[in-house]
Amino acid sequence: MSQLAREVVLGSTSGAHEAADFTRSQGEIRQAPRHEVTDDVESAAALLGSSERSEVADAAGGREGRAGEKEAFSSRVRIGIRASWVVNCLLLVSKTAVFVLSGSYAVLAAAVDSLVDLLSQAVLATAEYQVARFDQRYPIGRTRLSELSVIACACIMFVSTCMVLRDAAGAIWSGLHGRLPDLHVDAVLFVVLGGATFFKLLLYVYCRALRKNPIMLALSEDHLNDVQSNLAAIAGAAIAGFWPKLWWADPVVAIIFSLIIIKGWIGICWEQAQKVIGVAAPDELVEEVTTVTTSHHSAMQLDRVTAYHHGSNVAVEVEVLLPPDMSVRESHDIALALQHKARGWGRVHIEAIESVERAFVHVDYERRQLEEHKVERNLKLGERDVMKPLDVTHIDQAQLLPTSPSAATAAADGPAASAPSASPSGRNGS
Repeated sequence: MSQLAREVVLGSTSGAHEAADFTRSQGEIRQAPRHEVTDDVESAAALLGSSERSEVADAAGGREGRAGEKEAFSSRVRIGIRASWVVNCLLLVSKTAVFVLSGSYAVLAAAVDSLVDLLSQAVLATAEYQVARFDQRYPIGRTRLSELSVIACACIMFVSTCMVLRDAAGAIWSGLHGRLPDLHVDAVLFVVLGGATFFKLLLYVYCRALRKNPIMLALSEDHLNDVQSNLAAIAGAAIAGFWPKLWWADPVVAIIFSLIIIKGWIGICWEQAQKVIGVAAPDELVEEVTTVTTSHHSAMQLDRVTAYHHGSNVAVEVEVLLPPDMSVRESHDIALALQHKARGWGRVHIEAIESVERAFVHVDYERRQLEEHKVERNLKLGERDVMKPLDVTHIDQAQLLPTSPSAATAAADGPAASAPSASPSGRNGS
């Protein structure tokens, strides 16, 4: 009830403050003593109509529903990881036994693939565990650890697949010199690999449905690779076993499949590396942030939006303009509400966007010609040393001033006018 009444006092409940005379402007509320605000809250609670109560209850229910969906999604991710682990353990043992009995290099490639799956899942499970734990050495968290884990899995897969390539190429070389590989194909091979293909296909469908999570995406690729490797192993072993003159089919299939695996993981590795480096966010997300910002406050103007990947999630930097005569207090509250919903602000905020991990809102009173951060500034100025600090003695002073003539007058008013340019988080810059 207290939160419900607080939203009405600060004007976030639709239509409530217009129909009643107990409300105050935001400026009056900020200057009012705490006990007066409490009285307003109690009055607001008393005067709330059933329709307003219902609307806010629906909003609260929506938030609880979204939280429940996220928890259910996380639960499905954990189930996928555990099921993949159990199935891969069983498949590794069975494929190793089939390789020992048959001597098929295609089966060896499938067995190595399962071994790498287990190692990869151990790395990914460790990453998921570490991401959810707070560590003072990593003050903003370790969300990018998942992407680094996927890259590590790609490296493991590449090395192991190269070993299979070496053995298969050696078998072909030996066969061409009269030493044919000893291959035994029977029903056990087809039953084991057929069952493995079925279970892996089920896991692929399950993990693919959760591909928004990078760990599930990596596991789905693993399961798809296993399905393909099992089918290739069955085909290669069957051809070489039933037609001895085609003895080379088994190692050739192993080589072809290994090359396919390498190609697929190179693509995954490159995609995750771009996100770790900080590739630009999709245009759709930038448009969404722009819409949220421009509709946030009537006195606010949008200067620029910079959105880039911070791992799988996105970091957003927004530069906005507010009137130069606005108080630091008011500009701070407006910017903070845009970043994440502050008390009494019922509007959509940037960090409510699902893929946004961190949002920085920088307030200024006029547009600037130069970039405010040294790396971006030096890149655009053509400096080779991107970490070079700003040297005001070698730069046109006009570039440091606002772009419009009216800004000079505002700047001349003294420190009070420029105070809103401080970040809403209390730091200079975004």
